[in-house]
Amino acid sequence: EEGWIFAGFFLVIGTIQVIAAVLLLRPWPAIWFWFGILGSAAVIAIWVVSRTFGLPFGAEPGQAEAFGTPDAAASLYEAITVVVLALWLSDRSAVGGRIGDVAAVLVAASLGVAWVAARAAGLFDPDPRATIALPQLADRAVVALVAGVTLMLGLLAAFPGSRPGWWPALMRGMLAAVVVASGALVGLTLPAARGQNTACTYAPLAEVGQTNHGEVVPARLEAGEERWFGALLLSACGAEAVRLDSAQALNSRGAAEVLAYALLPAGERLPEGGAVELPADSPTLDLQPVLESGEQRELVVHLRGSDERFNLDSLRIGYRVGEESSSVAFAAVLGTCPPSDCAGE
Repeated sequence: EEGWIFAGFFLVIGTIQVIAAVLLLRPWPAIWFWFGILGSAAVIAIWVVSRTFGLPFGAEPGQAEAFGTPDAAASLYEAITVVVLALWLSDRSAVGGRIGDVAAVLVAASLGVAWVAARAAGLFDPDPRATIALPQLADRAVVALVAGVTLMLGLLAAFPGSRPGWWPALMRGMLAAVVVASGALVGLTLPAARGQNTACTYAPLAEVGQTNHGEVVPARLEAGEERWFGALLLSACGAEAVRLDSAQALNSRGAAEVLAYALLPAGERLPEGGAVELPADSPTLDLQPVLESGEQRELVVHLRGSDERFNLDSLRIGYRVGEESSSVAFAAVLGTCPPSDCAGE
C-alpha cells in the first residue's frame, strides 16, 4: 500500500539476508563478510534517514516515519550482524584478537543499553498496530537477544584458545536462546487484526472492532474543522466492571490536534466520516465512565484538522478495576486528510 518501491526493497533485502545467513554457515572469502557488513550498515543508514529527515520519494516524500518496535528491532539485528562479521574479520593475533573480542562485547552490550534507554526516554513505544500480544513483551525478547549475543561473545573473549569441556554445550545453549528470542520477536511483531485482547489475556478490556489495521480509509477533515471520530470499540471482557480513567495518543502520524476523548453510551455509534456533535448525554473520560462486564461502548476522539494527513495509530487507555489501576494499549484505525489531498479517495 505504501508503494512497490518499498515492497520491492524489503523483498530483495530480506531474501538476500536470509540466503547470506545460510551461506555463512560455511567458510567463504573475506569479501562475503564485507558484503554483509556494508550491506547491513547501508540498510541501517536508510532506516535512520527515513526516521529523521524522511526519504525523498514514496507516498510521503520528505516526511519522517515514526519509530516503532519492528523497525527498531530489525536495525538492532543488523547492527549485531555488523559487530559479529567485523569480529570474524578482525586481527586474530594474541593481542589484536583480545582487543577485538572485548570491543565486540562492549558494542553488543551498548546496543542493548541503547534500546532500554530509547524506550525509557519514549523515543518509540511498542506499537499495538504490530503486536499480537502484550507490546512490552517485545522489549523482553530484545533484551534476551542482546544478552545471549553478548554472553556468547564474552565466552569467545574469555576462551580464545583452549576451551573446557562445558564450553560447547553452553555456547549451544546461548545460541538456542538467541534463536528463541529472535523467533519470539518476529511472532510478537506480527500485525494485529480484527479485535485485540478478545480473550482477555492481559487486561480486562478488549478492542472488538472488525476493521483490519491495513484498511484505514481516511475521513475528510478541513484545516481548522472540528469533528468527532470513532477510535476504538471497547468491551469489558472480565468478570468485573472497568472504570476508564484516561486516554492518550500513543502513536500518531501527521498533524491534527486531539481536543478530547469521550465514551458513547451503550448502543451508540458514530457514523462513518465522524460527527460534528455528540449526543447530549455522552459522558467524557473526565467523568470516569464505567463499562459493566460484557458491555461494549465506542471510544471517540475530538479532532481539529490541519492541512496534512493524520493517522491515530494507537491509544493507551488508563483503567481501574476496584482499587487497582493499570493501562493497556490498543491499535486504532483512525485517519483523516484535507479534501485537497484525498479528493479521489
